[in-house]
Amino acid sequence: MAQITGWLVVCTYRCETSCVISLINNVKVPADLRPGATVEIHGEIIDTNKKGSLCRAHVENEGETIASAERFIFPHFKEPDPEKLARRFRDTGWLEPQWDWEAS
Repeated sequence: MAQITGWLVVCTYRCETSCVISLINNVKVPADLRPGATVEIHGEIIDTNKKGSLCRAHVENEGETIASAERFIFPHFKEPDPEKLARRFRDTGWLEPQWDWEAS
């Protein structure tokens, strides 16, 4: 959940900012989720500005919410080379190679 919301922040700012988690609140995770389970992770930016982002997320398994975090706080750090960061994400497969920042 933290990774998907952090990634959402980086993409929202078109790799011009990096972020780290400074706070996670009200986390619920299942003790019995087995490896190989198919889940859907949903992340949302609740509020954002140049200094930081407030996010939340939940995880669903077969339509049922099985995990959640009500609040992630991510301080922002200006990325000195946004294209280099985007290239790293493209190389790892996390960003579509044809994604054109200008067109999105």
